[in-house]
This record gives sequence, structure tokens and C-alpha cells, in this order.
Amino acid sequence: MHLIRKDKIALLGAILLVSAGILLIMEARMTSSLDPSIRPAILAEQDKNLQEAEEISTLLFQEDGPLQAIAEGLKERGFEYQMLLAVYSADDIRVKYILTNQEATAAAVKEIQAFFFESVSHYGLSASAFTLQIVDEEDGVDW
Repeated sequence: MHLIRKDKIALLGAILLVSAGILLIMEARMTSSLDPSIRPAILAEQDKNLQEAEEISTLLFQEDGPLQAIAEGLKERGFEYQMLLAVYSADDIRVKYILTNQEATAAAVKEIQAFFFESVSHYGLSASAFTLQIVDEEDGVDW
């Protein structure tokens, strides 16, 4: 069971890195028509953003890190879910929990939000950097 959780965390991390790479490639194609003197500054900014996203992802997904603690806490509280994560910057981290074993009632949403932000703060992360959505399967995976 523990091995499966690590695999899921590794898979989410890999998906995040691939997504970031695709975004960088798309942006590079869009900037190819820009003045050549502007490109180095844009590329430097892209590299900085990618490095920042990788550092944040590593922090979030580390063993005994915030996402693992939150996963264990939600499981203890009886929630089953799928999680989506998008890291745009240190100040823009989006998390979406799709409940799979129950509806996203107001009480469930409130409980998960309270636990999530308490856990994030416990790890010294800024709660204001996170945008949290809690939905049920009928709402789907759209942001």
C-alpha cells in the first residue's frame, strides 16, 4: 500500500514536470518571432520559473512532506479522492480534490479546507499561495 502511494506521488511529479516542459516549448515557439535582443531575458525568466516550480514540487512531494501528510489525514477522515496539482509559481499553487466516495457537501468542503490549510501552515508554507478546490466526481477535472 505504501509503495502505491509513492508511485502515485512520483507519477504526479512526473506529470507536473512534463507539463512544465510542454509549456516552456510552447512559449519558446511563441517568442521566436520576437526581437532577438529580448529572447535572453525571456529565456532567463522561463528558466527561473521552471526552477522555482521544480523546487516547490520537490518540497510538496517529499516523503513526510505536506501532500503526504494531507493525504494520510484525509484518508483517516474517510475521504477518498483524486488530486490535481498545478504549480505556476511560489505564489500560485492550485490544488483540486475530486471526492470519489461522497458528495462535496458544504460540511465536507469546510472540513477538508480547514485540514488542508492547517497542514500547509504547519509546514511553513503560505496558505495564501494556494488555491484549493474541492468537488465531487460530477464536477470533474476541469479547473
